[in-house]
Amino acid sequence: GRKVCELTKLAFDPTTRSKIALASLFHIIFIYLRRVQQCTDIFIEVNPRHAGFYKRMLGFQEIGELRICPRVNAPAVLLHIELEYMREQIAKYSGRGYCAVEKSLYPYFLSCSAEDWIDRALRAKANKPH
Repeated sequence: GRKVCELTKLAFDPTTRSKIALASLFHIIFIYLRRVQQCTDIFIEVNPRHAGFYKRMLGFQEIGELRICPRVNAPAVLLHIELEYMREQIAKYSGRGYCAVEKSLYPYFLSCSAEDWIDRALRAKANKPH
């Protein structure tokens, strides 16, 4: 009864050192996947040297073992997070930004009112004929 999604080709400009920009990107991904696509789980495949960041900052869990990703011929680990867990963290911490004691990206996520506005905009875009 789960609906899963894999985020692929996720890239962020390494010269942008903004927690707000990264948190906003992940919050929009969360809104789209949970509210529009009704997904329950996200999977990402990352280089092991990046896995700690996703675990620490968003709560991803490593599943499976280290493998070689044939697309890039590099080591990779598979990470997983339930969108319900993300929803709980967003409800608990979002909008606190630099005032937060929580050492994660969730305090930098958008407010709940911004989330509702983005949800409506994404749905309108998804329902618009191409």
